[in-house]
Amino acid sequence: MVASFLALALLVAQEPSAPAVDACAKLIPKAVQQVVAEHVGTYDLPRESDNLPDDIRFDRSRGGTGCLGVAVGRFLGKPTNDYALLVTAHPDEYVLLLLVTKSGGAWRIELLHDMGKSTRNRLFVATLPPGHYKEYDCCEPGEPRVAPDGSVRQFTSARPGIGMGLIEAAESGTFFFKGRWLTLALSD
Repeated sequence: MVASFLALALLVAQEPSAPAVDACAKLIPKAVQQVVAEHVGTYDLPRESDNLPDDIRFDRSRGGTGCLGVAVGRFLGKPTNDYALLVTAHPDEYVLLLLVTKSGGAWRIELLHDMGKSTRNRLFVATLPPGHYKEYDCCEPGEPRVAPDGSVRQFTSARPGIGMGLIEAAESGTFFFKGRWLTLALSD
């Protein structure tokens, strides 16, 4: 009896464990994965392993999922989630930030930022909470919210926004407002 139990215990101990499910794959519904594959199939969907292990650990220590290539939110203000994805073409590391959203029952893709050739392992995208945002070098008391060139220097958003940038370097916030995207440089 003891021999049978030990044999069973050894058999169980030697069985390979199931592979861990990628943190990014968990965040992206199958329908979104399919539409991205159909429309930009030469680019890879975000994977947890796209970023450095230290950055993944840091994200998790702050309550994150460990996936730095996906942001989920109702960025357009609709009752369904939108998905901001950092997709990468290999082997040249060309990176795009896409927004995948459901519109009239069908999924559509919008290019938010063409990041060109980039070091993907240092890039991130995140959901920013609704609130007041201003550019990192803005604003003196009385300074207008809109610069002379038409760019927005500070903005209060009732919806979540999309934060993106280079880890430990620069971050911008992108918000949908009155039918267009506004982007502010939040850090340098």
